[in-house]
Amino acid sequence: LKPMDILGSVGAMPAKLLVAELGLRIDQLAVFLMVARETVGPDIFSRMFGQPGEPELIMRMTQRARLEGLTQKSTLPEVSAFVRKLFTRFR
Repeated sequence: LKPMDILGSVGAMPAKLLVAELGLRIDQLAVFLMVARETVGPDIFSRMFGQPGEPELIMRMTQRARLEGLTQKSTLPEVSAFVRKLFTRFR
């Protein structure tokens, strides 16, 4: 699966919330979403991040990310590590 396929499967509202609430750069958004899909699997990923997605869940994710210091200045490995930690319960 190509990164653009994953990005293309994301609904407008989940992507907008991740960018608006965290100020993620496009490369950070791509890593966030690719690692999330890899970690939770395609079915759960589609339910959470597809159209319409789960805005309340996305908001809780962004709150947790802010508490853990995820920002525009975070490195891609830091974004990846945060997402893996966040979704470990789905494994």
